[in-house]
Amino acid sequence: MNIALFSDCYLPSKNGVVTVVEQLRESLSERGHNVVVVTVENEQKEEEAPYIYRAVAVPAGMGMKDQFFGFPWLPKVLKFLKKNNIELIHCHTEFMMGIAGIQAAKKLKIPLVATMHTMWDDYYRFYLPAGKIIPLCFIRKLTSLFYNRFYAVAGVSTKAYNHLKSKISPKANTVVIPNAMNASKFSSQSVSDEEKSQIREKLGIKKDDFVCLFVGRLGEEKRIFELINAAGNAVIQNKAIKLLFIGDGPAMEHCKENVKHKGIEDNVIFTGFLEWKCLHSYYSIADLFMTASLSEMHSMTILESLITGLPIVARYDLSFYDTIHPGENGYLAKTDEEITEYILKIASDKELKEQFSEKSREISKQYTLELFTERYLAFYNYVLSHKKKEINERELQEIIASVGK
Repeated sequence: MNIALFSDCYLPSKNGVVTVVEQLRESLSERGHNVVVVTVENEQKEEEAPYIYRAVAVPAGMGMKDQFFGFPWLPKVLKFLKKNNIELIHCHTEFMMGIAGIQAAKKLKIPLVATMHTMWDDYYRFYLPAGKIIPLCFIRKLTSLFYNRFYAVAGVSTKAYNHLKSKISPKANTVVIPNAMNASKFSSQSVSDEEKSQIREKLGIKKDDFVCLFVGRLGEEKRIFELINAAGNAVIQNKAIKLLFIGDGPAMEHCKENVKHKGIEDNVIFTGFLEWKCLHSYYSIADLFMTASLSEMHSMTILESLITGLPIVARYDLSFYDTIHPGENGYLAKTDEEITEYILKIASDKELKEQFSEKSREISKQYTLELFTERYLAFYNYVLSHKKKEINERELQEIIASVGK
């Protein structure tokens, strides 16, 4: 197959969408398929691989580090696609590159599919200019107009599927294809006890400290202040608990102020942004992963936590339905106060922590790169063999669900 992936973010930027796009490109290419990426330019002017086309772009700003708004010139995009004999376009964005994908598919008269990665109901107020005054109904209307154009749409979780079908595009042919993590690449090298000790020493973490980890953007949409408050209350009750926040974002300084206000500075560490290749080493020193976010679709950091074997404490949300099994590998808190309770419970019970850890590793096997790739291949093959009006949503869902069984 000859496939083009359209995205408004790509390497060297790093986020969940970039990880999904690059894993898909790499895995399909290893199987002999021709996969190209149509994306935005960035500030690094290095020579590009022949499978990448970059459109003119400007920095997004608004606290969105390494994010750009693209302005693709369609004739050049079409020339690149024709050169690579592209037969299917797969959009991973609702912004300008996604719109370019729709236009290109129409011009070339080829099938068009998409993956919905983001619930803009929760994000647009923080990401878009004047987002706080734009009505939600307007955002949903724009999103609906976008997703109605596709032959089929993949939601990354049950939450994404329900959102698409009930609030965005009820008539869209929609399936669930969950995200996956390349475990061998994420944890390509085991972390020695000596290396763990060095990282702990560098961060000021003692041998017997219980480390609660958060990895991600420090922004309001992640409910980062609520997490600091809930986990901070656990610290107040158990001084052996250390909170480790990895990531950057517009709320960084406010986070530090909140920590100071609670009087827990000695127990909280902010590393700022870390390269993805370093992350596994930091996951390996943690005892638990925590999040209060209600805006996830299918969190990549949760998958990384499962691979590492971490117990997980999160706020109850449908996006965690299949990755966090309450009482088996962690807890889903119905309130922020319960986050505090569950952190304290796991921190005080070593045997429970070990049971949860083992179960997390077991659950991670459901989200392998191999299954992820096979599901998308089944998705592509079905779409390529049917005209848009011929696609049967239930039939497509059954085909995807049968992969790996």
